[in-house]
Amino acid sequence: NDQIANYGYSDTYTSTTTNYGGNPGFYPSRLANPTYSWESNRKFEVALELGFLNDRIHFTPAFYRNRSDNMIVSSTPLPAQTGFNSYTTNLDALVQNQGFEMELNVKAVDTKEVKWDLSFNITRTKSKLLSLPTSLNTLYANRYQVGQPISTFTGYHFLGFTDGVAQFEDKNGDGAITTGLTGDYYISGQRDPEYYGGLTSGLTYKRFRLDLLFNFTKQKGVSPVAYPGAFGAQLASLTDSPFIPSSTTTSASYASYNRYQLSDALITDASYIRLRNLSLSYTFPQQWVRTVKASQVTVFARGQNLFTITKYKGLDPETQTGILPPLKIFTAGLQCSF
Repeated sequence: NDQIANYGYSDTYTSTTTNYGGNPGFYPSRLANPTYSWESNRKFEVALELGFLNDRIHFTPAFYRNRSDNMIVSSTPLPAQTGFNSYTTNLDALVQNQGFEMELNVKAVDTKEVKWDLSFNITRTKSKLLSLPTSLNTLYANRYQVGQPISTFTGYHFLGFTDGVAQFEDKNGDGAITTGLTGDYYISGQRDPEYYGGLTSGLTYKRFRLDLLFNFTKQKGVSPVAYPGAFGAQLASLTDSPFIPSSTTTSASYASYNRYQLSDALITDASYIRLRNLSLSYTFPQQWVRTVKASQVTVFARGQNLFTITKYKGLDPETQTGILPPLKIFTAGLQCSF
């Protein structure tokens, strides 16, 4: 509810840059809706905090389920004849978000010279549309389906190639390939991660300290694409495919590639494991640092985004866009406390 515009229940007007009769004009820029109200949320959560061996092993599992209805939607479509394409109102639908979270902290070694702490966490979450009024089924038929997640991959079901032309399943059996869930689209998976988490480790040996952080995500993504026959470098996945290159937009191969980009042929495994941080430090003995009147002196070296394990063929499985992946960063320094 904090992601909608302020005062959305009232009309707003915007001035024009063109004068009429020596005075600036105004035009309506938002349609008023004084009847919308707060959404309703019902939350359920249960958790345990367990400690073993004098809390050397600390385990915290949790389960939650949130259900929301009467949600405020700022993009409810309207016929363009009204002068607006959408307006803000309440959507009479029931959405469920539920998941499981777990955190495990272990003091693997705890001696005078060696200390080793491990921490692991994982989260599994899923959204689902539980109900949608019949009156809204047509309005949102190409976006949502009852029983399915809110954020989904939708598109054609790719059947392979015939003479260099991509083929797709006629889901509704009408003899034509058409867009939308009411046509030949289907839901091929959810966009949200299936699960994600991280692992941290802190190892101390005498005056040396080694810290590392891994994070991981299990998810689906979209493969990078390019048009066959386009000028410039081409992706290996495209040049290795049976597509017949053509720069003519009316060719069967080129036309089928437009549908290919909207099909499950591009849905791929975008899971990854990334070493996010690695740090090594050494703290000098007290008798050494007293000569410079310091209470503690530590020298350290750190690295960020050192490597990523993934099958994803794009630039970065985390963003799955044309944005470059996080840069590797190396730093070193001397920290003194007085």
